[in-house]
Order: sequence, then structure tokens, then C-alpha cells
Amino acid sequence: MKYIIGILVALILLLTALIMYKQSEKLVDLGTRIHFDKYYAQMQNIKSEKVSYNAKELEVIKVNDVLGLFEVDKKGLSSITFFANDGGSLKVDSNELDNLYLQAMENGTYRLVIPSDQFKQRWLKNIASIECQ
Repeated sequence: MKYIIGILVALILLLTALIMYKQSEKLVDLGTRIHFDKYYAQMQNIKSEKVSYNAKELEVIKVNDVLGLFEVDKKGLSSITFFANDGGSLKVDSNELDNLYLQAMENGTYRLVIPSDQFKQRWLKNIASIECQ
């Protein structure tokens, strides 16, 4: 009986240590590329909001919320690069993070929207992944 109790106590201590370790580690380190196709279901749970873009109301999610989902350290962040399925990419400074949005497209991909951009020329469709530097 004492042997079984000892094993149970050891297992509880091991489980507690694993839980503490898992909570302390970040999902994504800077320099790691986040591929959206692997996390599409989780991203659908991010609360959307409406923004005005080119005289239209778009339903979007904040890039800030996406980075929060992956527990990215925003303090050490200098830039974010968005990569599209067609090979295109767009690098954005981290000081613009509050003005970056992703719009879900009908084909299951996302489009980067920057409503504060003066001429609305910085955008990227069919985003496959992002990389935080």
C-alpha cells in the first residue's frame, strides 16, 4: 500500500513539474515562422471586429490578437514579415502592429489589411505564414 502511495505521489510531482514547464515556454520564439494552415481552427476563435477600408466595412481580426494566440513576445519584436502562397511577402515594422488586420477570405486564406496606410497600397492576399523578428 505504501509503495502505491509513493508511486502516486511521484506521478503527481512529475505532472506538476511538466505543467509548470509547459506554462513557462513560449509557443513561438522570435525568428520562427508561423504557418496559418496548421492553426486555422484556433484562428477562427479570435474575436473579429469591423474596420473601414477603401469605403467598405471589413470584418477582420487584429494581428496583435494572432500574436497573442501564439504567445509571441511583443517587447522584443522589431518587425513582422507576411508570406503569401504565391511567393509574395511584405515586411512591416512592429510600431505599426496596432494597425495591422487580417481579413478571412472565402478560399480559407487571409488578406493583410492596413487601414492606416495613406494610399492603401500595402496589402497582401493569400497569406500562408508570418515570421516575427
